[in-house]
Amino acid sequence: MLGSSIAAAAANTNDYNLLIAGRIVMGLGSIVLETAQSKLYAHWFSGSWLATVIALDLAWNSVTVVIARVSAVPMSHLGGWYGWALWIPAIVCFACTLIVAAYGIFEHKYCPERYRPVSGREVERRRLAAGGSAPRGLFNRLRTSVLNVLRL
Repeated sequence: MLGSSIAAAAANTNDYNLLIAGRIVMGLGSIVLETAQSKLYAHWFSGSWLATVIALDLAWNSVTVVIARVSAVPMSHLGGWYGWALWIPAIVCFACTLIVAAYGIFEHKYCPERYRPVSGREVERRRLAAGGSAPRGLFNRLRTSVLNVLRL
């Protein structure tokens, strides 16, 4: 949301460097969002349903990219100012952020404990409670993470 707002603000100031900065922040944010989506998909769906949900997500992303590219020029003609082509996606991004916050509140307050995604801290707490050893250091944890990714 921050990156989208920065990029849209660049339209008001005609600052190309600000536009690039906004796009970089948007890229960093999209990485976080994709990781969070994957975690939620893996939590809520399993087996072939997980594959179906990921396929639907990829298909929907492709559809939205096509719609965004086709609608950018008509949005830029709204009110005779090209900035709407950047502000409308920023407004939509803000609305999506509100929906995500509502989901977070729902999950934290109303969703039964057994249905909530397990956090990494909770997994570590359970592992230590079951007699696991304490963390071995940053390098060993990184090595283990990389090996797990390669194994996948």
